[in-house]
Amino acid sequence: GGPARAKLDRAQMLRLGDVGVPAPVTLLSTATTGEHADPAVAGDNGYGVLSRIIHVFDYADEAMWFEKNAAFDARDAFDRAGVFVERGRNGIAIVDVVAGSPAAEAGIKTGDVVTAVDGTPAARLTLDALRARFKAAPGTKVRLKLSNGRTPTLTLRDLV
Repeated sequence: GGPARAKLDRAQMLRLGDVGVPAPVTLLSTATTGEHADPAVAGDNGYGVLSRIIHVFDYADEAMWFEKNAAFDARDAFDRAGVFVERGRNGIAIVDVVAGSPAAEAGIKTGDVVTAVDGTPAARLTLDALRARFKAAPGTKVRLKLSNGRTPTLTLRDLV
């Protein structure tokens, strides 16, 4: 349980059966405890990959099939703000910040709590909606309100 800690990277290719997915965003685990610390698990690259392929799971025959879909050629995007977030008691908790990211440059730190995004109270935002906002086009500005009263504005950019 709990948030996963990872280093953000972009792999050259991920091969799923006969389908090669180019340049997927990859999270390389930095965990020292829990399931993500398993030495047999290097990381996670499922965020944008599964949206680019049709995947069929045949449980009866214990088989999987993968096929390119209409979104296959779209470049895999990741959070362009540079934060890992979770729903917190008083807002959206920052559980990690990517070094050198727009969030880090704005002084956002692990433990900060976001109470509003672009004027919308955090209580009215789903995590999916927030993560989608942080994936907006490079150059997009996102204004945050933090529980400590600070109001940093992030200019989104590709991190990998």
